[in-house]
Amino acid sequence: MGAGASAAVPGNSNDAESVMVPTLVSSGKMMAGQSYYIEPSKCINLDLQVEVSRIDAAVVALPRGGVLVNYGKGTVQFGLPPETIKDSLSWGLSVPTTFVILGEEMFDRQLGINIAEFEFPAYFNFFVFGKRVTLITTKNVEDRVRRIFQETLLGPKPGSYDLSEDFASDLPGGMLSKSNQATHWPDFTLEGLALDKQRETITVDALLNFANIDEPPHTSSSMHAWSGEKQNPNTVAGGASAPDGDKNNEDDPLSTASELDDVDNGASRMMPTGASTHVHGTEMDDSIARLADVGKVILDKERNTYVKYNAMLKKYTVREGKRTIAQVDYRFLKPRIKPRRAIQHEPFDIPLFGVTMLGASHGFDPKGTTTGFVVWVNRRGIMVDPPPDSAQVLRDLAIPARLIDGMILTHCHADHDAGAFQKILAESSIKIYTTQTIMDSFIRKYSAISNLDANFLRGLFVFERVKIGETKTIHNGEWNFHYSLHVIPTIGFEVKFKGEGLVYSGDTCTSPKLFERMRREKKIGAGRYEDLVKRSPVARHRHPHRDVDGSMTPGYAPHILHEAGVPPIHTPLETLARLPKETRERLFVVHVDQKQLSDGKFARKLKTIPQWATMHISVGQPEVDETTSSLEPLLSTVSFFRVLRSPGAIEALLDLSLIKFYSRGTVLLTAGDTWDRAYIVRAGVAHEGQISLGGRHSASKFPGSHPFRTNSNSDEPDKRVETSGAEDRADSLSGSSSGVGLVSDQGESLMDAIEGVPSALPDSEEQPLQANNPKPLPSVNEDARLESLRVSYMGSMHKPTRYYVGDMFGEESLMVEDQGHDNFGGGDSQRSQAVRTVQHDIVALTDLYTLELPRESMLPYLQSTELGRTILENLNTVARARCMETWNTIRLNATLERTMTRVQQQEFQKLLTAPRKLGRHEVLFPGGIKQEYVYLVSSGVVNFFCRDRSAEVDSAGPDDQANQENVDFVAGALLGDVNCLKDNTIAHHVLTSKSSSVVYEIARIDMLNFLNRFPGVKLQCIDRKYVV
Repeated sequence: MGAGASAAVPGNSNDAESVMVPTLVSSGKMMAGQSYYIEPSKCINLDLQVEVSRIDAAVVALPRGGVLVNYGKGTVQFGLPPETIKDSLSWGLSVPTTFVILGEEMFDRQLGINIAEFEFPAYFNFFVFGKRVTLITTKNVEDRVRRIFQETLLGPKPGSYDLSEDFASDLPGGMLSKSNQATHWPDFTLEGLALDKQRETITVDALLNFANIDEPPHTSSSMHAWSGEKQNPNTVAGGASAPDGDKNNEDDPLSTASELDDVDNGASRMMPTGASTHVHGTEMDDSIARLADVGKVILDKERNTYVKYNAMLKKYTVREGKRTIAQVDYRFLKPRIKPRRAIQHEPFDIPLFGVTMLGASHGFDPKGTTTGFVVWVNRRGIMVDPPPDSAQVLRDLAIPARLIDGMILTHCHADHDAGAFQKILAESSIKIYTTQTIMDSFIRKYSAISNLDANFLRGLFVFERVKIGETKTIHNGEWNFHYSLHVIPTIGFEVKFKGEGLVYSGDTCTSPKLFERMRREKKIGAGRYEDLVKRSPVARHRHPHRDVDGSMTPGYAPHILHEAGVPPIHTPLETLARLPKETRERLFVVHVDQKQLSDGKFARKLKTIPQWATMHISVGQPEVDETTSSLEPLLSTVSFFRVLRSPGAIEALLDLSLIKFYSRGTVLLTAGDTWDRAYIVRAGVAHEGQISLGGRHSASKFPGSHPFRTNSNSDEPDKRVETSGAEDRADSLSGSSSGVGLVSDQGESLMDAIEGVPSALPDSEEQPLQANNPKPLPSVNEDARLESLRVSYMGSMHKPTRYYVGDMFGEESLMVEDQGHDNFGGGDSQRSQAVRTVQHDIVALTDLYTLELPRESMLPYLQSTELGRTILENLNTVARARCMETWNTIRLNATLERTMTRVQQQEFQKLLTAPRKLGRHEVLFPGGIKQEYVYLVSSGVVNFFCRDRSAEVDSAGPDDQANQENVDFVAGALLGDVNCLKDNTIAHHVLTSKSSSVVYEIARIDMLNFLNRFPGVKLQCIDRKYVV
């Protein structure tokens, strides 16, 4: 950090009433007498301003992934990714009042986010403009939306929670009543009414209007018998049915013979149970396509403007009479985390005690990120209410995500829980700290969003229940929680560490007058009143005083993070500005945009911690060696070194390590070099593989791969949306913005990876190829066809790799062979040498800071201790897997490659047995028995056949293989019924090698343990019979 740097916060002036921010010194230590300093983010902001993409006059693509379609009298938006209203507000567009929830999927398993986030569009329209929002969706989704809004708008139903589970037993409790006025328990219903009288009459239907597109009773990847009842497909967006005279014109090519009540002399059409169909791209049998065209919602009766849904093609059409305004193919319309190019070019200084702000604003601020932060205690992190882009922010700030092993969930509003599952699914299983009431509400909400069983969701993390009035020890800090005053159950907390403290208010309304009125009106008991007044975040300051026995009690002045916002459900800035100066000196306002704080009447009195900045709190202990203190947590995040528990062992390892810096564009290693050291990234990005120097990448164009089409009646070529993706962090080495890759239909940055290839093959030559197949195949015999496919896929195995903070590469340099036998499998000692050969250039994509472990000094040290030999054995396990080329095989699986981190891929490699060779037509798994293994295809072609033809065959991948009971797979496919594996029940599919093939086996218990350790991978695999 530079000398004289200071935090850019409002109020840093010479006025006597202003709150000064301490100046930083060059060493990064605090000035004498200072209790904290704020370290601004060292990010070099390479932001490429991503604007809305106007496809034509009628269609606008939003940066976060939604699509606006203008239809004359209004606008309809397709897709609701988190914070979607900020896209409209940022670019001066009106926030729509009509939204389409795409299909029945409301949860993106890969990103871990709600992709039907209707909460804030509904709040904005209702509370700001008094308007209702219309959701165009299915009846099934409507029921789920109502369950979600019960938790977020109205709060948990009385009787669905037991506050005795939330409070310490020694606190006077019980529900508030005439005979129990001393209780500390809140009555959430009464408190909500005291804050907002609208809650007496407010209902879900006051904010939301549902326009259901009639659809089969439930939608899945297989076809089921449709109801024989006639359905009226002409539902008007306002909720009523259109009169008979408003039915489609018989001349309309999209509506004749495509309505359920318009065909076969009024007879209902039915799809036979178990019918199987193959869908690739947009080509399919026309009769099946019409069968799936099940309804429409009228937007404007005068102009005959409507939205029509094709369930089979997963496509929406907006039409005005005979004219098509737009088509939206939501298979390729992916949500995107807010694009950003902020790269940390210096290592992150992990506080011993402090806070890093991931976001400091609220849900309606178009320029700011919703409030969320990391509390650092003993150089380990607990994330609080992670924003939806928190994973990216951590990477941008060079913060190893594995240092953050827990999360506090304060409440279930979307601006506080939107990024929760992203953190849950990001790495290893984490701990979530909250009360039982809030946790149950969170599970009910996300069970409705994800359509997954509540017990399954609970199994994705470790729930650490907190109780009000009980101290919980986390990372050697003492944590105490409290219920704040909000419209739904909400907690705040205080953490003490080495004599210092940090208090977070949580969403609340801090108002002594309001507290007194609620006590007088018997809305709260005496104990609850005491908690709100005497133990409020702004009342924690305590002066030194002498006790009755003559001893001195030291003073206590915690640092305070206090929310602010629009009353009555938030604390007005005026209230905080009137606090005593000694309180405001340690108070930092969050949940508020910078524009409000820059107002003259507040700028002199209030301050915040800027977004991405870090506050270091002095804990009054002697400074330790800064290098050791910053590198020890980094080293502990590398999976190979987690067995090193003692500080002495870690320090000894660090003494043998080198700290290096490489300027942007430096080539660290070239292909053919020998690995002589391992590298751990401290900050910046390293790139392995081919790289473009400033050239503009363009997406491959394949039939049916466009997210949406416009003006389909014209002969103009299709236009596609190309915006920057969340994973595309870096730019070309030249620094030109033109070097940044565009985003493919699957949402991947083309700078990040060579165009991927699918692991599932078409079942016959007549079927159209999947959208991202390398090229069409000629009509040849079966053997030649399979070999052509195998060569095509294997030829594209290597994909460029990027290494971010905490990633380790070059671990091959530390691999050794056991004496007396070949440790690398296959009996070829040359392969062990080959694995230590650099295969691709390694380049510093940005300024790069590394911690390096030289082979010549590390090997003798590791071989001299028992723990060191354990580390080497783990490295050798990965070495054996590398020699078997499993690394690239795993990366051929599009789903696993996107989902797994490098650490997870390493752990997965350890599970693989020696390769098993199969002859042509050899049965790998006969079906009708329990599974002992799942299989990863390394080469050749393996056929999947479902013995139970009525069974549902699900898949995960770029193109869902709906209803396919007979599918060929090539390298990268992971085969096995995960549900049967988990339940230890009989599986009904058959696996047969169609050519000479090689597979890796993974034992059942090993696979289950792996999935339980890594919930993000588990979520991708559950309910699947194959993952591609």
